[in-house]
Amino acid sequence: MGTRVVRASAVVMTVVPLLFAAACGSSSDDTASDDSSMSAQASSSSPATPSSSPASPSTSPAPAGWAACGTVWKDGATLPARYRGCAEGGAAVPAHRIGCSSGQTIVTYAEHYFAVPGGLVKKTTAALRDSPVYAAAIATCRG
Repeated sequence: MGTRVVRASAVVMTVVPLLFAAACGSSSDDTASDDSSMSAQASSSSPATPSSSPASPSTSPAPAGWAACGTVWKDGATLPARYRGCAEGGAAVPAHRIGCSSGQTIVTYAEHYFAVPGGLVKKTTAALRDSPVYAAAIATCRG
C-alpha cells in the first residue's frame, strides 16, 4: 500500500504543475501584491463553481500604488504574481481568491475575468457562473 501512495504522489506532483505551467511566469510588478495574503485568502471550502467578487469597490481607499482595475484586468494581460487588488474610482477592490487543491489560487474580477496569479487574464463572454471555460478552470483547480 505504501508503494501506491508514493506512485499516486508522484503522479500528482507531475500533473498538477503542468496544469498551471502557463501561470508560472514571474512579475516584477509588486505594487498591488503581497505573498502573505495569498494563502490567507485562499479557501478550499468555496462552492464547486464559485462566482466572482462584486464589481463594486469597497468603501476603503485604495493603497498607494495599486493599479487601476481597467489596467490590470485586460484579456490576455498577465496578472501580477502577488496580486492583492486594484483601484476603481480611488477605492480598493480587494482580490477575490478561490483556493485550488494544488495550493494555487484563481482570482476573479467583475463577473467576467479570472486568472491564476502570474498567469494570463481571461475574459469570458458569459458571466463566470455561466461560462464553460471558467467552469473547466475551476474543475481543474479543484481536482
